[in-house]
Amino acid sequence: MSTIAPNNAITSEEMAVMSVRAYEYVKGEQGDNEKDAVSFADSSSICGWAQDAAGLAQKLGLIKGRGNNLFAPQALTTRAEGAQMIGNFISLL
Repeated sequence: MSTIAPNNAITSEEMAVMSVRAYEYVKGEQGDNEKDAVSFADSSSICGWAQDAAGLAQKLGLIKGRGNNLFAPQALTTRAEGAQMIGNFISLL
C-alpha cells in the first residue's frame, strides 16, 4: 500500500514516475504505447515499475541524469534536480 509522505525525500526513479504522471495529466494523454527504452548507463538498476516512466521522462527531456550518462535511480533527488525537472516540465507546456 502506498502512503503519502510529503516531507520525505524521493529517489530519481520516483521523480521520473511523478514527472511523467504530471505530464500525462496536464497534457490529457498517455505516453506512447511503445516502450521508451532508457539509454542511461545504469538503466539496469532502475526498478521495473519505473522503467517505462524513466524512458519517457528521458525522451521528453524531463530528466537529464547526473553526468557520465548515469541516472542513479535509487539516489535521493537533489533540490537542483527537482528544480531542473520542473523547469523542463514547464518548457513542454
